[in-house]
Order: sequence, then C-alpha cells, then structure tokens
Amino acid sequence: MMNLPDKIVDKIVQSGTEFAVYLPCSKIVPIIHLLEKIKVRMIPIGNEIEGIGICAGLHITGKKAVLLIQDAGLMNSLNPF
Repeated sequence: MMNLPDKIVDKIVQSGTEFAVYLPCSKIVPIIHLLEKIKVRMIPIGNEIEGIGICAGLHITGKKAVLLIQDAGLMNSLNPF
C-alpha cells in the first residue's frame, strides 16, 4: 500500500509534469525527496508569488509544472491578483 507522498508523486509523474516548483517546507520534504530521485526538474523558490510566475511562464512555453507549497501559502499566492 502506498503512503500519501508516494501517491502524490505517482500522480505528478502520470500527468507528465516536467518541473516541480517548490517553496522549501518541512511538511512537503518527503514529496521533494521523491521527486528529486526521478526525472522531474526541481526549481526552489523564495515565496509563493515567484512560483505562480514561474509556473505561468512554463505553461506559456508548453511545459507542465506543479507548484508545491504548504496550505497557508495558497492565500499568499493570491495577493498579486
């Protein structure tokens, strides 16, 4: 039986995601470590707003990306809008 980080990473891989944009956080460390072991390019960021911009830019160029932030970061990422 797969644990939650394994399930999340499995879905990320199945979706064809090429980039994982992440804000370092102790709650998502297991996911980050699993993604580092496979062929997903990791992009660390300093804040959530940077992540929105990077993911938008990757999307415009036809690349798939996932933004990994903790739950409180969701509200922080909405500030520019």
